[in-house]
Amino acid sequence: KLCRFIHEDSIRYGIIEKDSVFPVDDFTEIGTGSDSIKLTDSIPVSEVRFLPPVAPSKIVCVGRNYAEHAKE
Repeated sequence: KLCRFIHEDSIRYGIIEKDSVFPVDDFTEIGTGSDSIKLTDSIPVSEVRFLPPVAPSKIVCVGRNYAEHAKE
């Protein structure tokens, strides 16, 4: 499972395995079918704060009721 988390004031991505999070700094090898990713450094789940999986770059809103207000 992939995750996004904060640990020691640093936002990072990682892989969750059992009760540990393995930080991943380079996503270029994930999904390539390569087993060369070595998950060595781990952080206990209890020491991280999980964040939403992505950080949106912008929020788009639609003013559906704007036509009603324009008539006023």
